[in-house]
Amino acid sequence: SQMLPNKSLSCKMVEKRSSLSLEGFLCDYFLAGSPVIISNSMSHWPASNKWKDMDYLKRVAGGRTVPVEVALAEHVYRRISR
Repeated sequence: SQMLPNKSLSCKMVEKRSSLSLEGFLCDYFLAGSPVIISNSMSHWPASNKWKDMDYLKRVAGGRTVPVEVALAEHVYRRISR
C-alpha cells in the first residue's frame, strides 16, 4: 500500500477564484500543490451555450453515434449513445 503525503491530510479552506488565468492557476495553485475552485472560466466558450440547444446538436451532428468514455478509478467504461 502507498501512504498519502502529510500535505494531503491538512484541513484548510479551499480558495475560490473567478476567471483564473492558466498562468495564475499554474503559478499560484498547481505548482504549489494547492486546491482551488475555479468559477466563470468557461462562460465565453461557444459550446457552453450551443451544446444546450438540442436543435443545434441535431443540425450539426444529425443521427451520428458518438462514443462516450467515462473513467472511474482504474476502470474505463465505454457507453455508446446517440
